[in-house]
Amino acid sequence: MKKKFLTYTLPRPFFKYNIPIAIQSCYLRDYAKKNGLSFSLPITEIVKKNSYFMFKKFFLKKKINIILTSIFMLPIDNTKLIKKILKDVHPDSSFHFALENLKLKKKNILEWQKNYILINRLSTDYKKLNLNNFLKKITNAN
Repeated sequence: MKKKFLTYTLPRPFFKYNIPIAIQSCYLRDYAKKNGLSFSLPITEIVKKNSYFMFKKFFLKKKINIILTSIFMLPIDNTKLIKKILKDVHPDSSFHFALENLKLKKKNILEWQKNYILINRLSTDYKKLNLNNFLKKITNAN
């Protein structure tokens, strides 16, 4: 018997992408099939920005297994909001993030989020990098 998994889709943009619900559903069904998981029709979030009403309604307090299209459907850039959303999620709930091929528990999501923010702070925004000044500094140093 396959383990029961719920699926969750987001009808609004996330991480600068706006993936239609039908495409998200197909991708989640395919992910479930490839990984030997059961597939259920997705629970779709409300369109309003930063709303996680359906997530809270269906996934809090009970141990669940859920497949999301991407970890970036969660408010990864907002530590307060992600902690608020995950606060009442059962610690043994299992989250699969299909696009990133991640399988995480609640505490691992928060750890992943901290690492993501740290790496983002360390990364250079190449649009701000002035190559002419950089090249002048290198040639003057020699």
